[in-house]
Amino acid sequence: MRLKDSDPELVETLRALERRADAPGAGQHLRLRADLGRVLQHAIQRGDPLVDRVRRLRRKLDEDAFDEMFDNMPI
Repeated sequence: MRLKDSDPELVETLRALERRADAPGAGQHLRLRADLGRVLQHAIQRGDPLVDRVRRLRRKLDEDAFDEMFDNMPI
């Protein structure tokens, strides 16, 4: 995917969200998930090619949250 084909505002927002997603425990942050949902909605409405990248990031957060849940379970 070429970022130059995307809306510059969406690209910048997504980059900021990707940085936030790299923080420990990011999978549990509801605000991050809500922000990703808004970016995804705008990308879909505009037909922006960022849709796949946003979906991959959401999937990564889901996997991280699942892993964190099991890492923190008492045995």
